[in-house]
Amino acid sequence: MRLNPPAPRVTALANGGKRRAAQPRVSAGRRPKFGRARMRLVSCVAVALVMATSRGCDFNFKAGYFEEDKKAAPVALGILHQRLSHAQFEAMYENASDVLRAQPKEQLLAAMKQTHEQWGKLTSSRVVSSSCFPNEVRFLIEAQFEKALAGEFTVLRVPNKEAHLQHFEIFPGPVTAPGGANECGSSS
Repeated sequence: MRLNPPAPRVTALANGGKRRAAQPRVSAGRRPKFGRARMRLVSCVAVALVMATSRGCDFNFKAGYFEEDKKAAPVALGILHQRLSHAQFEAMYENASDVLRAQPKEQLLAAMKQTHEQWGKLTSSRVVSSSCFPNEVRFLIEAQFEKALAGEFTVLRVPNKEAHLQHFEIFPGPVTAPGGANECGSSS
């Protein structure tokens, strides 16, 4: 038996007499502990999500400079221009990258035909700018068609030694680019 029981505390509450819900104490500088097993589970789930969502992706990376890509891309660009001028849309579709062919074929062929009707045959072109990325070369081109001067933005996918059309866009010209924009970051 205690001789002197503690006196009841009387405190003034700043929030009008209402008590706040108890909040867990966390010392400054200390993080809540997660067990190693829980962290492994979270890591495994994250890896599984990444792998599940990237099943259809093509991861192909070539180390080094872009010399092979730079050689293959202008050849493919010339073939693309020739096929566009001669309305060889089926051949353009067959040589396109998987990304482009994943779209409905009829829709792509109709867009190619409309582009040909709007601009006509290509009479001349010059590369204004180019840029290289792993497995990809992008061109900004000034092109003279039968019906008007235009700009082209062309992306070619180069998974191996052969380039394939991935994106093609024509817009009214002329085209200008800042000086030194015609570089692919190579050693040559």
